Amino acid sequence: MNNKVTELLENKLMPIAVKMNQNRYLASIRDGFLVSVPFIIFGSICVIVPNLPYLNKIIGDSGVENIGSYLGHASLITMNLTALIIAFSIAYNLGRRYEVNSLYAGFISLMSFFMITPFSLTVEGKVIDGIIPMQYMGAQGMFVAMITSILATEIFRFVIKKGWTIKMPNGVPKAVTESFSSLIPLIITLISFFIIKIVFQYTGWGNAHEFIYKVLQTPLMGLGNNLFSVLIATTFIQLFWFFGLHGTIIVYSVIDPIWMSLSQQNFDAINAGGEAVNIINKQFIEVFYNGLGGPGGIIAVTIILLFIAKSKQLKQLGKLAAPADLFNVMETVVFGLPVVMNPIVLIPFILCPLVTNIITYFSMKLGLVPIAHIAIPWTVPPILSGILATESIAGGILQLINIVVAILIWLPFVLILDKQKLELEKKQENK
Repeated sequence: MNNKVTELLENKLMPIAVKMNQNRYLASIRDGFLVSVPFIIFGSICVIVPNLPYLNKIIGDSGVENIGSYLGHASLITMNLTALIIAFSIAYNLGRRYEVNSLYAGFISLMSFFMITPFSLTVEGKVIDGIIPMQYMGAQGMFVAMITSILATEIFRFVIKKGWTIKMPNGVPKAVTESFSSLIPLIITLISFFIIKIVFQYTGWGNAHEFIYKVLQTPLMGLGNNLFSVLIATTFIQLFWFFGLHGTIIVYSVIDPIWMSLSQQNFDAINAGGEAVNIINKQFIEVFYNGLGGPGGIIAVTIILLFIAKSKQLKQLGKLAAPADLFNVMETVVFGLPVVMNPIVLIPFILCPLVTNIITYFSMKLGLVPIAHIAIPWTVPPILSGILATESIAGGILQLINIVVAILIWLPFVLILDKQKLELEKKQENK
C-alpha cells in the first residue's frame, strides 16, 4: 500500500514540482523577495528595541520615547519601501536568467514602477501634487511591483532580442557600449508604462495600483489569510521534501508575496497605533511552522534520536543533527534518517505540521497568544523565536507545546525505524 501511494505521488507530483522549480518567473520572484528579507528583519529589530521589557526602568519613559522616535523612522524606511526593493530585485534576477544586462533590467523596472505610480495625494478633498503616496511603496504596492518587474523585463528583453539597439564600434569602453545599447529598449519600455498610466487615468480605478490591489491583491490575500490555505501549502511543502525537492523554496515562490503582504498590513496597523490583524502571515509560517527545527517538526525527531532511540546509528545521527537542527537546519535528519522516499515516516512528516499549525492558529484566534508580527531570522532557535516574534513569553510556550505534540506524533514511527536499525546492528555484531 505504501509503495503504491509513493509511486502515485511520484508520478503525479514530481513533474509538477520540477516544472515549478525550473520556472524562471517563480524563481525570480522567490529570489527577489529574499533580497527584501534582511531589510524587513532590520526594520523589525527597530520595532523590538523600544519595546523591550523593563527598558523604561533602565532609561526612563522619556528615554524609551526618544529611542522609539529615532528607530521608528528606521523601521518605516525599511518596512514601507519593500515594493521598491522587489521592483528592482525581481527584474534583476529575471534579467540575469535571460542573460541580458540585469542591472539595467532592475533600474528600468524600478522606473517603470514609478511611471505608473501617481505623484499626488488627496487630503480633505484637495489634490496635492509632487507627493508620492507611501501606501504604494509598501504592502499595497507589492503585487504591482511584482507584475511591473516581469512585464518591464519582458519588454526590455524582447527589444534587445529583435536587435533594436544602438551598436557602438569596437574599442568603445564596455560601460559606454552597455549604456547606449540599453537606450532604445529603455525608451520603449518606459513609453509602454507611460501609456498604461494614461489608460488607467480614464478608468474608475484612477491608476494601476488601485486596480491591482482591488481586483487581484485583495482577493488573493483573502484566500491566503485563512487556516485552510496554510494547511494546503504546508502539505505540498512536505510532499516535495519527501521526494528530495526543496519544498520550502518551491511553494514559497508562489505564496510568499501573499504572506509578506499580510505581514506588511500587520506592521502598518501597529505603526498606526492599532494591533496586528492577520494571524496568517510570514512570521506565522517562519516561526511556528518552519521554526520547529524545520518543516515537519524535525526538532522532535532529533530529540527522540538523542534521548529515546537505542540504535547506535540513530543516536549518532541525533548527535550530528542537533547543532544544526537547533537553528532550524533540518537536512541532516531529512537525508540521514532518511525522511526522503521513506514511506514509514510519510504520515508523521505530513501530519505533524498540520496539527501544530492548527494549534497555533486557534491559540492566536482565541487570544491566548499574540499574533506573530516581528520579523526575525528563520535560524533563531525555537522558543526564543516564538518570544521575539510575538513579543510575549506566550509565543515561546506555544512553541514548546508544539514540540511536545510533535514528539508524540513522531515517536511511534521513529521507534519502528529504531527497532529495524537495532535488529540490523545485532545481526552485524553476531557475524
